[in-house]
Amino acid sequence: MCDPVSAVLIGASTAVSAYGQYKAGQAKSAELTSKAAIYRVQSDIAKSNVNFLNSEADIMETTQSLAFAKSALAETRIRKAQDLLEGANRADAAARNLDPSTGSPALITMRNAMQFQSDIDMVRAQGSTEAADVLMKVANIRQQGVGAQGQVFTAGISDASTMEAASNVKTAALIGAGTTLLSGAVAMKQPGLFGGRTTT
Repeated sequence: MCDPVSAVLIGASTAVSAYGQYKAGQAKSAELTSKAAIYRVQSDIAKSNVNFLNSEADIMETTQSLAFAKSALAETRIRKAQDLLEGANRADAAARNLDPSTGSPALITMRNAMQFQSDIDMVRAQGSTEAADVLMKVANIRQQGVGAQGQVFTAGISDASTMEAASNVKTAALIGAGTTLLSGAVAMKQPGLFGGRTTT
């Protein structure tokens, strides 16, 4: 056994070293735990983004049917205008004692029908174009949602691995402190300060 002064010095040194290792491990573990909390917040934000983007896409999809409805409404208005004009043309032809199915009245009716059909085709094409544009926007928004879902996944993995690292650091600090204490106890069994001989 070593002399009392050496024993006190070795014991104090060992205790301070073990305590330092333990506190350093605790601090690193706390740092990693805080980092994991940040990853959880990032994951929550990404989840909110996913929900927002999916809701936005759902709302946008409803505007596709509105584009078709708008086109159908415009077509109905054109057809009503066509019916009114044809009725007025028939009445005018009848007032002049003309047969509306032959001659100039028939040509006027055909020309008007072609023009109205052209307008209807244009309205339908515009409705289809608007609907296709909506679908493209919805696809882009859904793609952004997939990206945000990837962020949720990445943040979740980072959170889990950081929490595991925090636990491992804490365990390593305890083991390191225990090893230091054991080394100090062994050193105190040696004769003299740091293994030197003592006088008897």
